[in-house]
Amino acid sequence: MLLNLDSSVKSGPNRLVLAGISSLLILIVSIPWSVAQEWTRVERPSELEFPAQEFHPPKPERRELPNGMVVYMLPDSSIPQVRAYARIKAGSIHEKPEEVGLASLTASLLRLGGSESVSADEMNDQLEFVGASLESGSTRDYASVSLRVLSKDKEMGFEYFADILRHPAFPQDKIDQRKGEVSEKLRRQLDDPMEITRNEFREMLYGDHPYGRNPDGTQESLASFTREDLVRWHEETYHPN
Repeated sequence: MLLNLDSSVKSGPNRLVLAGISSLLILIVSIPWSVAQEWTRVERPSELEFPAQEFHPPKPERRELPNGMVVYMLPDSSIPQVRAYARIKAGSIHEKPEEVGLASLTASLLRLGGSESVSADEMNDQLEFVGASLESGSTRDYASVSLRVLSKDKEMGFEYFADILRHPAFPQDKIDQRKGEVSEKLRRQLDDPMEITRNEFREMLYGDHPYGRNPDGTQESLASFTREDLVRWHEETYHPN
């Protein structure tokens, strides 16, 4: 196929248009005829046929420790990084009606409050120095702690990971700080029509079931929690099972 370009068209929009047309023609003629023959016209998308794709999901190794803890391991050597997640049956679904908000408050203070041997500020400095991440939190169904750290620093990472799970400090100043943050969050929820709607819908849908409660609690329940409540909740729920 030949394309005759008038020599008088040397610049301007016409030249750009012709250049685009020539590129398109080159692309069209470069498609192999064998590929074009494989195209099949169908009337409906449901009639399209695709070759089966093979998928081989990785299989984690499962180990059960003597204390009853179940561990799943999935090696991945593509990057020098270790990630670990712990899930504990300590979500808000396990709270009594008068304890609503306690699970969330306790879980957040695992990381925010540091451990009995390492303060939160010192832990922050050490983790930031090596570019690691250690977080804690909870949902309605479970509490969790997550770790992301370079392989060369995994010993330090797992030391902190285990320490906040087993020996959280729950310092009073951090408790007061977190209670203030949650109190403000609850106040702001009353200014958000969508949040009000979600809370009302859950209450209508689930009734007295824990799923119908706000996992952050109420202003009254939040104000009533003491350090002893957090320690008790941790002792009752954070253990292998």
